[in-house]
Order: sequence, then C-alpha cells, then structure tokens
Amino acid sequence: MTQPLSGIGHAGLPLYTKQQIAESASIREGLEPYREAQWRRQYTHFIIDLGKALGVPQWAIYTAVFICHHYFIKRSMQKNDRYLVATACLYLASKVQETPKYLRDVIKEAERRKWAKWVQQHPADRGLWESQANLEKMRDEVLVAERAVLYAISFQLRIKVPYNDLLLLQQHLPEAHRHDVINVAWNLVNDSLQTTLSLLWPPEKIAAAALFLSLQMHGLPLPSKEGHGFCALCNITDEELREISNGLLDVYVTVLCKESVPGTPPDRAQPSSPNADGTHLQLQENRVRLVMQQQHVQTQQQQQQQQQQQRSGGPTTPSEEQQQAQQEQPNGSMQHNPS
Repeated sequence: MTQPLSGIGHAGLPLYTKQQIAESASIREGLEPYREAQWRRQYTHFIIDLGKALGVPQWAIYTAVFICHHYFIKRSMQKNDRYLVATACLYLASKVQETPKYLRDVIKEAERRKWAKWVQQHPADRGLWESQANLEKMRDEVLVAERAVLYAISFQLRIKVPYNDLLLLQQHLPEAHRHDVINVAWNLVNDSLQTTLSLLWPPEKIAAAALFLSLQMHGLPLPSKEGHGFCALCNITDEELREISNGLLDVYVTVLCKESVPGTPPDRAQPSSPNADGTHLQLQENRVRLVMQQQHVQTQQQQQQQQQQQRSGGPTTPSEEQQQAQQEQPNGSMQHNPS
C-alpha cells in the first residue's frame, strides 16, 4: 500500500528563511549576492557532472547538492574551496544514499575535471594531477572537508529528496500521460538544485510544485483526492504552491545558463539550455505564469462569493464580467481548487 506524503522535510536539517539565506556567511564577509549565486551554480554543475561521470544516481546527486548548499549557508565561500567541498559532499552523499563510490575514483574524476581546461592550454602538465603525491594530498583534503561538512550539518544524515514524493503522486495521474508528466516534473526538480529552494521548502512541496507546473505545461487537469483539490492531495497551500512554482520558473530566466548571473539584461539573455530554444521557454514560462495568475484571481473571486453567501444567507450569481473572463480563459489552462 502506498504511504501518504510524510511532510517531514529534510529530517533533522532545518529550513531557512529568505532573510537567513540573504545573510549567509559569504554575504556577511562581503561577497556580492550575484557572485554568490554564480559560484553556487558553478559548484552545483560540478557536482552534477561529477556524479553523472561516476554513475551516481540522481537522488544521491540531489543529496550532495543539498548538503553543499547547507554547508555554505554557515561557511564562507571565500575561505573554503567550493570544488573541494563539493567533492566531499558527493562522496558523503553516495554513502548516505547507499550507492558508495571508491574515494580514489571520486578524487581522480574530480581532479581530471578541475585540470581539464588547464591541460588544454598546457599539454606538458597533463600528468601532474595524476601523480601519486597529488592524489594522496587530495585524499587527505577531501576527508578533512567531509568531516567539516558533517559538523556543519550536525551529523544529520537522514535526508529526504523530492523524487520519492513524485513517485507517490504518479498514481493520481492518467496512465496515458503519466510517464511524460513525471519526466518533466523530475527535470524541474533537477533544475531546482541550482537555486536555494531546497533550503526554503521541504522536498514534498517542491515535488508538488514541479508536478503542478508539468501538468500545466501538458495542458492536463490537476488531480484531486476525495473531492478535494490538488492542494489537499499534496498537503500544500495555494500561496506556497504559487511561490515555489515561481521559484522553479525563475530557474529558466536567470539560472540554467552556466555563465549567466541574476539580473542579466533582456538584450543579453541566452537560451536556458544548449538543447532548448530560449524564446520557446520564455513563451512557455509566460503561459504558465498567466495561468497561475488567472487561477489566483479565480480563487479570490470564489472566496469573495463565499463571504457574500455567508452574509446574505444564499448563493450568489457570478457577474457578467466574471462569466466572460472564464469563457476567455486560454485553452489548456485548468481550474486550480485549493484545499
């Protein structure tokens, strides 16, 4: 029997407020916010690429990035080698998620990637990173960094990831579209790693928002449970759903491009990913944001009607403007009934 969504968050690890994240150790020591975001994306891409090269499953990669984000809320990027910490986080996460990798393999692949650009410019130095002395030095440094990470997360190693919740929710989707919807939602969760959403929200709510956006992109109705809306099914409020969804959509504006930084002028914007057209993604994002805005307006109208019913003691009739607005709703957009 499928277990209900737990809502336990990241076990013993705390969630942060936006204000706490804005006052991270790096920011307090003078690092500019846009530069912190850029460095965060750099070590995130490093972990993802390193994990894929080593055959680490996605849930372990998510765990590694989450641990690294958590570490750099408390520790300064200026005083810590972010690539060394990232390597230690992936090594630790592979053990936490019971997919361990040999430390020597992790170090060799990490060093190969760190030296790749240098070796292209200086071919004579190709063998330096492979030397036994360098690998032994890196082994000691990674183990020290792993211990520092463990102290930073207070040895809390029971970490929950959103993918489990996506798999639980798929039973409520139409079978014909289940694979495509879950695939897009899964990718949205992957892309969220480049933000601080995992520090702000528990994993089951990130999964709910990713599923919501995927359904909207496919033009499919939102699933419900026992006559209640999507929010009741996912144990999330309408406000939380909209805020997390906006955070996920922001990824495709300022985060997915490795070289971009938040606040890039529109005339310098680049496609979100090498395999996607930026204009298409922008239109898709605008469409989903419009649907979300319409749903929010409809929710407020429903609440006003309910208040009028309570005051008058009887049902009210929608105004002509409200009926016309509902008729003009774009094809493919779906009603969102909050719990």
